[in-house]
Amino acid sequence: METILQIHLDSEIVKKADYYAKKVNKTTTELVKEYLSHIAEDDNIAETHPITKRLTGVVKLDPNIDLDELLSEARLEQILEKVVH
Repeated sequence: METILQIHLDSEIVKKADYYAKKVNKTTTELVKEYLSHIAEDDNIAETHPITKRLTGVVKLDPNIDLDELLSEARLEQILEKVVH
């Protein structure tokens, strides 16, 4: 059974969504339906988003690397760069 869903969005968002839908040969309604179906299947969208799935395993990291330490160093470098410049 299908239900009609009415949503109010900024016109720029709708224009961009329409443009994207045209590029992928779909309607904006189809895009919304697919997205809502996807999040309805899984409560943790961040872990299962299609982009995340495609990128999973692309980079092979040394298992001995401490990612938290790397991120902290990168943040520190960004802060220092702003202070110095």
